[in-house]
Parts: sequence; C-alpha cells; structure tokens
Amino acid sequence: MRASRTIASAYAETAIPLVARRNNVPLVRSLELSGAARYEDYSDFGTTIRPKFGLNWKPFDAVMVRASLNRGFAAPTLTAKFIPTQFTVDSVPGVVDPYRNEGIGEGAYSQRRVISANPNLKPIRSNGRSVGIVIEVPGVRGLTLTGDYFQIEQEDEIGVRSNSQILNSDAALLKAYTAQQLAAGQTASQIDLGSGTAAYKGDPSVLREVVGAADIAAFAAANASKPAVQQLPTVGRVVSRFAPFENFAKSFVSGIDMSLAYTRRTSRWGTLMATTEWTYLIRSDVTRSPAGGATTVSDRLNVGGATRWRGSSSLVWEKRKWSASFGAYYIGSYGDTGATTSAIVYDSLGKPSYIVKQLDNSAYVYRYRVSDVVSFNSSVGYNFGSERGVWLKNTKLKLGVTNLTDREPPLTSGSSGFDSSVHASLFAGRTWTVEVSRKF
Repeated sequence: MRASRTIASAYAETAIPLVARRNNVPLVRSLELSGAARYEDYSDFGTTIRPKFGLNWKPFDAVMVRASLNRGFAAPTLTAKFIPTQFTVDSVPGVVDPYRNEGIGEGAYSQRRVISANPNLKPIRSNGRSVGIVIEVPGVRGLTLTGDYFQIEQEDEIGVRSNSQILNSDAALLKAYTAQQLAAGQTASQIDLGSGTAAYKGDPSVLREVVGAADIAAFAAANASKPAVQQLPTVGRVVSRFAPFENFAKSFVSGIDMSLAYTRRTSRWGTLMATTEWTYLIRSDVTRSPAGGATTVSDRLNVGGATRWRGSSSLVWEKRKWSASFGAYYIGSYGDTGATTSAIVYDSLGKPSYIVKQLDNSAYVYRYRVSDVVSFNSSVGYNFGSERGVWLKNTKLKLGVTNLTDREPPLTSGSSGFDSSVHASLFAGRTWTVEVSRKF
C-alpha cells in the first residue's frame, strides 16, 4: 500500500475578562470567557475548524464555577481508506452461523472473511461538554476541592464489524422479515429469503449459497417439530462475510471527575502535599448502524478496562534536600469480553458475583468479572545541591519502587492470562528503580 497525506494547520486562542473585582458586580468577583480554534487542511480530505469555548465565573473568592464546550474532528486513517483487500478463511472448526444454528442446530463451519478499504469514509466528529466547580475551602488553607461533570458524543466512528456483529445482524434481519411474512399468512416453507441472490433479505455483508436440496430437507425436518411461529425459512450456508471499513457507530460517555488537593508548609516539618483524583463513569455505550444491517446497542461501561471507578492518591513530602512520596492506584472491576457463559449457566449458579451481565449488540451476555486492583508505588530522593564537589554538584538521586506489595495482575482470558492494556504495570511484579539526574 502506498498513500500519503499533507496537513496544514493553524491554531489561535484568546481569553477575554468580562468582569473584574473592581467592577463591583454582586456575586461576580470575576467572569472570563475563553475561546480557541484549530484549522486544518487535508490534501486528501478537505478542511475543518474545531472550536472550543470556556467560561470561568467566580461568585466568591473561594469558589469558581467553570464550563466548556468543544467540537472535535478526526480524519480517517490512510489504512482505512487505502488498505488492499484481504481474504482469510476461518480455521477449523470455523464460525457458528447463528441463523442456521437456531434453525437446524448446525455447528461451526469455515467461511471466508473479506476486509477492504473505503475511500468514501467520513470524518469522526465529536461534541464535548463539561461543567464543574472549584472550591478553596475557607478556614483550611491549602485545601482545594474540584468536581466536574463531562459528556462526550461521537458520530461516524470508523471500524470494521466483527464476525459476531455481522452474523448476528444477518440473523436478526432474516428473522424480522420472516415475522412479517408469517404475520401476512405465509408459512415458513413458502417464504423465500433470497439466499445466494441479489434479493437476499439478510445483512448485505453476508453472501450465502443458493438453497440446495440438502438445505430444504434439513430445515423441513427441524421445522416439523416446532410450532409455526418458531419455524424458520431455508437459507444456504454462508460463503463470505464482507467487512469494509465504514462509518457505522456513534458513542456516548458521561461521568464525573473529582479531586482533592491539600498543601501544608511548615518550617519544622517541611512541605506536605496530599492529592486524590477519581473518575466515576455514569454511562458509556455505543450504537452501531451499519449500512443495510441491523442497529445494535452495546455497553462500554465496565467493559475492556473502561471501569466505573478509577482513581489515584498520593502523598509527597519535601524538606530541604530530602523528598519522599507514596502513591496508591485503583482500577475497578470489569467484564472480560473473552470469557463468557450462557444465561442458563448464570442462573443455575445462583447469579454469582464473579459473572457480570452486560448488553452487547442488543443482547445480554454473561462475562467473567475481572477483579478490581489496588497497587502502590513509593520513592525517596535526595538533592545534593550546589554545595557538593564537582561530581555531585546539582545532582539528584531518587530510589523508587513500583508495585510495592508485588501484586499480581488479575486473571483474564487470552494467551497471556492478564489484560496488558489495563494491568501492564503489574506484570513485572515489584520493580526497583534508581534515577540520577544532574543540571549543567
């Protein structure tokens, strides 16, 4: 693949004080409006302007209310627009076709998967909003509290549908058409789903074989033991699943960022700084609407490391040439997308806490719950300053330890046994570091 892109950009920002203390406006110690914009020109795509606006209002000296509004833009990658078409065949035993599995109990079989570029991709666009408050606590010098609500909406997200997304969409469209025809008075044997033809009623990304005698016999035998409303019309096996890059999703995420910071300076004990920062996700989901396919909704909250709670706390001490720190880091539990079971097993086990029920492609799945983790880091440092000899002058020495308690990463599915995208820092176990720095 050979492709190139030239980008020219410009950026500008401004801050406009609207009201100051000297204006003597009730409940307005200060009011400031800020604005920023980025202009970009893509040689293969076009131009875009991304604005951002902010407002800071201080009704009292110790309180500030802040809000922001911004728009985002991301051009399609060169890979998504120009990658050569790729063909793969499923390894044995293959992939389960959910429609034929439900209809005749057929198991997995090998199919072909085709991934291709899409030169007509649109950009990903986003809208972000936030509103929050900053409080410098009266009577407690050095103590600051913050809280911010945020939400981000993205449209035209780019991706390639997975095997299950394509085949589940196909099954949903076939069954929806079947339900319409049954309601119109036809029987399952009379309904033609157009398998292997241009009139196919399933997902357009699925190519099936033309119905053969063996298919007709298999569906007839299976339907004979079912009531009419559960019978399914005949289709052939899937030959190919086409998965081009496409703008097929929109997402929404909202949450609250919280922090507390305290600084205390004394001549006897030095300076002590304590901070804690936390994020609480309220909602995170994605809606996929592929061209011609079924629209589905999936949770992103507590999926793949996007935990509801995540936070860190630290304590830093400094006195003259000495310094020390201690930090704690928390990552909440989440569902393992590679370790699932059925609703029957979940219910038979008494709905255990180590299995979490989540929405995926508009259907509930039951996943193993990856446990939450708390880890600790610590360090101690010494600054030799400018009074030492030539070898140690302006030199800082720092001894640190990561994963102080030697915590192992929690068990997940996959070949490595843990989620490297979330818990990579725990894999090496307790790690000691020595850092030497010098100013010249």
